[in-house]
Amino acid sequence: MKNLLVALIVLCSSATLFAQTDDNNNPIFNSVTMGTDTVDGLTVMYNYYTLKNNIDNKNSSVYIDDKPSLAETIDAAQTLPSDFFVIMRGQEVVSLLLLTASPKIEFMLMDVKTGESKNFLPALQGTLTQNRANELLIEKYAANTKINGDRLTFNNAQFKIITTADIKKAAAIIIKNEKLKDATGTGIQVLSQMQIKENIIKESAKGGKLDFFTPIIGIENKGVQIKPGIFDTNMGVALYKWGRAAFDAGVNTVDDALAIYAETKGRPVSKKETLYIKMGFEKTLEK
Repeated sequence: MKNLLVALIVLCSSATLFAQTDDNNNPIFNSVTMGTDTVDGLTVMYNYYTLKNNIDNKNSSVYIDDKPSLAETIDAAQTLPSDFFVIMRGQEVVSLLLLTASPKIEFMLMDVKTGESKNFLPALQGTLTQNRANELLIEKYAANTKINGDRLTFNNAQFKIITTADIKKAAAIIIKNEKLKDATGTGIQVLSQMQIKENIIKESAKGGKLDFFTPIIGIENKGVQIKPGIFDTNMGVALYKWGRAAFDAGVNTVDDALAIYAETKGRPVSKKETLYIKMGFEKTLEK
């Protein structure tokens, strides 16, 4: 758990908060933002740590294997943290609240400045969070996966689901009881997905930091060596770089990145563009 706490602190001290990379430009523990709520006058950003692009990603601190077994996958699903909350006053981070899974299910409230934490045992019943159960179903890690009510069936075993609603209620109680509305701010600002999108569109314009395309006009199809034994075209590399940059900027998902790219171009994204942007976003050539 210590490494995960350090990971959160590194994310909060980076220049691009929640851009999902550390100072060495490597992802620590990738997450997606699920939405925001208001609790006791504070903005609470709700996030989920995925299994995908973590347990199968060599650059992730929780990497297991390129193709984790079913046993490894369900073990990770039960032991790795799932949900966490960034508590903000406006856009300034006040604190972090992490729901841990091992050795027991509990909330960990973190002081971002000092790294100190305080634990709480919530009245939550279940084995897997709703987000984790949904991912196991959607990603089809096992052919016979299904959800029936508050039960997940995965590889012939059943797991009780902790609902997102219950997790949010328990988190709200901690936020109120700890009087976080009166807590001192950290000075760390969080960019919203809309602000991230606006920055990317601006920097993707001609001459911008994410304009990887103007410099290759006329030589788009010229071959270039990416690394020993791997060759591609300048356009392929440019699209890959753009997808990689979108990830580093903190874009939530590949689909979000593709939607932003389509907006920068004023047209639908082609199959080729989709392939390369997805590769860049998932850092395929760096795994």
